[in-house]
Amino acid sequence: MNNLLSLTSPTSLRSSAISSEAHFFDETISPATVRGYLDSREIETKVKGMKWLLAMMSKGTPCPSFFAAVVKNVSVKSVEVKRMVYLYLVEYCDYDRSCRELALLSINAFQKDLAAGNQLIRALALRVLSSMRVPEVLQVSISFLSS
Repeated sequence: MNNLLSLTSPTSLRSSAISSEAHFFDETISPATVRGYLDSREIETKVKGMKWLLAMMSKGTPCPSFFAAVVKNVSVKSVEVKRMVYLYLVEYCDYDRSCRELALLSINAFQKDLAAGNQLIRALALRVLSSMRVPEVLQVSISFLSS
């Protein structure tokens, strides 16, 4: 019985989750595979692609070439995917001209999220809009706050 309890304790679950996701940092993967994950219709596959991407970012690998594939996932219903997409967008929204232009295309999705019933989604959208270093996006967030 003690073994069963120790296997389901929060500490053991956390450590097993951490060790099961360590491969995102240890293994290499082709950019085409990551793009395939991001373009998938399945949420689990999108999560996998975003985890690979965030792991590459945290290792210091520049990843602005994935911006278009990531922006397509702004309107996904999954909160887990949204969180990871938002992290990526804040990091690369002002990387170059094409990233700034694509960031502008995501404003409509953020405005919808600002009106969402889920307060977590609203808070995440507002945080990302106010963190983006693109002047046009900042104007949208200021106009939302003033209304």
